[in-house]
Amino acid sequence: MYHFIVNLKAGRGQTRRVAHKLERFLNEHKLPYTFHDTFYPGNAIEIAHRLSEIENVERVIAIGGDGTFNEVLNGINPEKTVMGFIPAGSGNDFARVAGFSRNPIDALQDIVNDKIIEIDYMEVGAENNMRRCINIAGTGLDIEVLTRYNKARIIKNKLQYYWCLVRALIYNKTYKIKMTLSDGTTSEHDCFIVAVCNGQYYGGGMRVSPHSDIYDGKLDVVIVHTVKRSRIPGLVPKFLKGKHIDMDFTETHKADAVEIECETSKLVNIDGELIALPFKARLVKGGLKMYAPGSKAYL
Repeated sequence: MYHFIVNLKAGRGQTRRVAHKLERFLNEHKLPYTFHDTFYPGNAIEIAHRLSEIENVERVIAIGGDGTFNEVLNGINPEKTVMGFIPAGSGNDFARVAGFSRNPIDALQDIVNDKIIEIDYMEVGAENNMRRCINIAGTGLDIEVLTRYNKARIIKNKLQYYWCLVRALIYNKTYKIKMTLSDGTTSEHDCFIVAVCNGQYYGGGMRVSPHSDIYDGKLDVVIVHTVKRSRIPGLVPKFLKGKHIDMDFTETHKADAVEIECETSKLVNIDGELIALPFKARLVKGGLKMYAPGSKAYL
């Protein structure tokens, strides 16, 4: 039995269309399935927890965007439940780096093929206040961008997100952070952004960490230092393409764990959601069993 957790509000109606295509395929091929709709933020966590921990369901598939995937990840017990993902959101940042097909039938076929792989994820927070993160956790400028984006009254899409980014950059706010890596190295920085990355993209296609790999057993820490206002106009296109990573204002580190202390913000951007947590991130190597996307199915 395939259990699908569906966020019908993701992707501005796209998820609903995807769900209908999947139902037709499942019925035509006489595959057993159940759809579980979500109705409010956090509902996917509750449904996934019930399926994984109480009903001992072995297969749970998220249909939606990165936020839906994150919620399902935070609901299941990753030690005993295999997770699948059919991208149907507006950004699909994690799907882009993981290799999931944007064609829902192809993505479903990858699940039916039943090839299981193990990928990394991270835990962010303290022992009694922790959130799993599959893609990127960050603070600094992205907190301000997401706050502006969430308050936007017009249609929310990539252009709106980039407009919020440009406005945040124009204000040129500096964030003071203290960083402690897993090897004990401590440093202080004045920066725009600090991102702890398992994946490469956030914000609907901004390639903040082009060298990250969800299979390599390491976190990538990317720090974008404060730059002169005159350099800001050229920063956005470089950031979108990942070319900022080799510029003189960017610093990168590899680590198993990292702690970030920020004087001006207590919020952490976890896979696109703003959550008040201690910014302590720890990698769980190969901790998530997942149906392999087509590009990994024959490894």
